[in-house]
Amino acid sequence: MAGGPFIAVRKTLDAYLHALFEVGRARIAGTVLLMFFFSLSEGIGIALLLPILRLSGFDFGAEHAVGRYSNAVASALEAVGLHPSLLMLLMAFAILIGARALLGRWQLLAMFSVQQDFGARLRQRLYHAIANANWLALSRMRSSDLTHALTAEIERVEVATFEALSLAASVLLFLLYLAIALAISAPMTGLALGCGIVLVAAMTWHPWVHPWTGITH
Repeated sequence: MAGGPFIAVRKTLDAYLHALFEVGRARIAGTVLLMFFFSLSEGIGIALLLPILRLSGFDFGAEHAVGRYSNAVASALEAVGLHPSLLMLLMAFAILIGARALLGRWQLLAMFSVQQDFGARLRQRLYHAIANANWLALSRMRSSDLTHALTAEIERVEVATFEALSLAASVLLFLLYLAIALAISAPMTGLALGCGIVLVAAMTWHPWVHPWTGITH
């Protein structure tokens, strides 16, 4: 039947998301918010680096993209009434690094909490389904299959959930880096992306080429 596999995958994904949101939409939203602020703190730290270097004596040149970006950050700070010195920027950067470390810890704890609670809910649902199952059909099943489902399979779902949350955090960070790179130099960013796409395509089409050494097999 046309579209059968796609429909099955969509139903499985819908069931997974429905079960995941039973953990609590507010908790998942809070986890995503922590991911956003963690990525934002990284971007703010990068934005502060150029003014720090500028005040340290580095001359980027107003005609270059880096110089224009540094001047734009300095102008934005002055627009809100801030005239930071080098010491003030270094203190702000140190505080930001500490805050980012705390945000990273809270993010990991929130992700682990969602993962563990999701696994516990799945086990409870499976226990409930077994307890209310037809005993004639249940007696025909191997106990090892039930044990495997309650342990290994649910553990795989837990790991997949944590990896999905990690992927979401990585995507947010990638988008932030991309935005900063485009702001500094769009042509060089496009060139780097193009080279990356070519390399990935080359490794995909020629899997016998070792991705690190280039040795063919």
